[in-house]
Amino acid sequence: LASFLREAGLLVQFEHPNLVKGFDKGRNGPLVYVAMEFLEGESVQDRVDRDGGMEEARSLEIILDTAKALEYIQGHGIVHRDIKPGNIMILKSGEVKLCDLGFALPIGSKDTPAEQETTSGTVQYMSPEQARGAGDIDTRADIYSLGATLYHMVMGEVPFKGGDSIEVMAKQVMEALNSSEIKNRRISKHMHYFIERMMSKDKALRYTTPRE
Repeated sequence: LASFLREAGLLVQFEHPNLVKGFDKGRNGPLVYVAMEFLEGESVQDRVDRDGGMEEARSLEIILDTAKALEYIQGHGIVHRDIKPGNIMILKSGEVKLCDLGFALPIGSKDTPAEQETTSGTVQYMSPEQARGAGDIDTRADIYSLGATLYHMVMGEVPFKGGDSIEVMAKQVMEALNSSEIKNRRISKHMHYFIERMMSKDKALRYTTPRE
């Protein structure tokens, strides 16, 4: 309930064309609710599951629009912490909306709310510092996850696979991307560079901000 109310408060507070909009939150008897805009379309996850890898140009358009939303929430001192294809919506109009602020926290927060736990699906896009359980997570963790999302979009599969969440998390921390696999898929040199830099294990080597 605390997590739900925290997310609802952010959705109502924030106003950006690339963020899902919350209109109201409150209580009705025993029920707690948030009223949100209706998004008619599909998630990036749905698109990739149906069509396989996406074209580079369209993938970059979606990533850039998502980065604009991240730039906005960074400006409000928030890190999303759950960027993945399932949380990016492509509307029928072509607009892109970032959703799900359930894991969002103030940038630099060292205290994770007790009710928040990482789900197994999220580990496929989790930054190494999150996988290590490090405190003081900042926007560069979201940039890593956005890079992992971009990888999935153009390659048609996640960057790291494993038998369980622990194995995948270990690979996020220790294992480098398979550059030969990327080259064999005929990904452009520019796309290869974007993914490698966004998904650097050392966050100091990533893009510093979504605007960059």
